[in-house]
Amino acid sequence: METIAVESNIHPDTELYEIFYMSKAPRESKPKKIHGYMFRRKDVSNSSKAIIYCRGGNNFKSSAGSMEFKTKRLNNAYFLNRALEGITIYITNLRGSIKSEGKDEFGGKDIWDVISLFKLANELHPEIFLMGISRGGYQILNSLRLWPKKLALPKAVILLSASLNMAWLYKNKGFRPSMIEYRKKNLNWAKPADFRERDPINFIEDIARVPMLIVHGMSDTKVSYYSILEFVEKCNRIGYPYQFITINSDHAIVHPNDLIVDSSIQYIINNYGSYTID
Repeated sequence: METIAVESNIHPDTELYEIFYMSKAPRESKPKKIHGYMFRRKDVSNSSKAIIYCRGGNNFKSSAGSMEFKTKRLNNAYFLNRALEGITIYITNLRGSIKSEGKDEFGGKDIWDVISLFKLANELHPEIFLMGISRGGYQILNSLRLWPKKLALPKAVILLSASLNMAWLYKNKGFRPSMIEYRKKNLNWAKPADFRERDPINFIEDIARVPMLIVHGMSDTKVSYYSILEFVEKCNRIGYPYQFITINSDHAIVHPNDLIVDSSIQYIINNYGSYTID
């Protein structure tokens, strides 16, 4: 993994790096270089725990720019407090972003961008948590769908405003219209049936039982809150281990609710595995 220090005024005790790593999906001829970030406390050279964060959005290159992770978000309590606790945070921008190679596939070969980063991080951190917002949560569960059998599992999964019931969102117009048109044009998804294979509600019973925290805002107009209720119902039915937190927030899940999210994430992380810092 290549790291490049980035000037940052997020907090005087933290440091930020750009990262570049290689990702190769099965049957892919050449690996792709993937861009992301690493964020940690300055005096921490290594720790037992790390978070891999998967950003949201359709990450296609266009004149309007690319849906890249904005580093100012690291000021949010649920990022900053974890770093100050000594946990290393890795962020993947996935393939198809401005500084990454490849094409945005929304649950295709880009699934392996999460798995590849996990493999690298797991060499340094034995306990890793996966966290994602919106499409990022969808991406994480799709990664678990194809998770290599010999690879250690994440300790828990944290899903913020996640797209977990795609067919419902399509049928009930729970997406923004521009997102539906993008998927039709770029991903050849023309009807709800096209979502089935990659739709988390359809395969949740088949993946490893990794503890899951689901956080969703009741005012979310990008990924409807009601689409999540059906997913949670299914988790109940099959006995999948989860916690579901409803907050009075929109899709972004930011102040004043970030303290609720922060304490929930802190609880999940502090209750799984040991905790050591070198």
